[in-house]
Amino acid sequence: MWNFKRAELALTVKKWFTEGLATSVAIIAPRRKGKTHFLLQDLSPILLAEYTVVYTSLWKNPNNPAEGILLDVNTAIANNKSSIRKLITMAPNISQLNISNELLGKAEIVLANNPIPASQSLIAELDASIKQLITTSKKPVVLMIDEIQHLKSKPEFNDLTFTLRTLFDESKNKVKSLFTGSSRTNMHLLLNEQQAPFYQFAQVIDFPDLGDEYLAHLQKNLSDSGELVALPKLRAAYIEFDKSPFWMQKLATSMIMDNMPFDDCIEYTQRLIAIELNFSGIYQAMKPQDRIVFMAVANKEQLYSDKLRSEIERKCKVKGNNPNIQTALDRLVGDGIISKHLRAGYQIEKPGLRAYIDNLETGITS
Repeated sequence: MWNFKRAELALTVKKWFTEGLATSVAIIAPRRKGKTHFLLQDLSPILLAEYTVVYTSLWKNPNNPAEGILLDVNTAIANNKSSIRKLITMAPNISQLNISNELLGKAEIVLANNPIPASQSLIAELDASIKQLITTSKKPVVLMIDEIQHLKSKPEFNDLTFTLRTLFDESKNKVKSLFTGSSRTNMHLLLNEQQAPFYQFAQVIDFPDLGDEYLAHLQKNLSDSGELVALPKLRAAYIEFDKSPFWMQKLATSMIMDNMPFDDCIEYTQRLIAIELNFSGIYQAMKPQDRIVFMAVANKEQLYSDKLRSEIERKCKVKGNNPNIQTALDRLVGDGIISKHLRAGYQIEKPGLRAYIDNLETGITS
């Protein structure tokens, strides 16, 4: 009832695969925008009739992602041999994968603190398993790799990255690939740099934000549960949460399960976002000029303007000039707080941080 399907996007991706318009698709959006939900709940069901679908998340085993991929491929092989129709590796592993966090709201930012290069024997085993899956499957394979930008987080993963590219090149007619990434910067390094292993390999989709149809759907479900909320109030909250369906669902859950008033639910959800993404730590680590420049990016203000230079000059211990603005931008990109794109310019990578800083600096958040 609560699931709002991105049916049109799912059908588009399926058409690209079935008609040979693309062999690989990359979906890019910040966290909590619903990418994993889209893969497992919207896209996979319409692919299963024609494809063997394997889902894996590189955050499942962040220090050794090759092992995580191998486990899910082998699970698909076992399911295939058992004649289980749904070959997607959701059911047996759902508690271990990101989807559990998308549904239950646990924090799942996972970083490799002890990265392990994939051994040659592990690489060979992964190669053999994917080829075995291709051979034993009666249908073409779609391999979904969630959070693939993780491969760019450590040089220890380079061999795995090039191995995957080679495997996909060798199996183009039999294996389709679908990647998701939460870091636009690392996805750019993976897909768009000329020396990148996946350079011009995938058809890139900037995951679209849901619009008023989604809010109307949410409003109806709330109404059916006895909670009446005007559409403009839902829209304002949606914008406040940087158009994250996940956090809107958390807000709705608080209203229904905890019987909290709407405004209290907004404040409560803001606190959840700040805790999960460590906004306090991020804010404290940012230089004052970085905070000012970040807010300018988040509010889509003109950079290198007299207004921005003047604000830095008044509030910071550095000169309000273009070099210092550029240095702040570079620092924010390096810290993964914003990203830079040729066409779109600078974009925020931490949904909710804008509202947190705005509330903090206006005295609303303690």
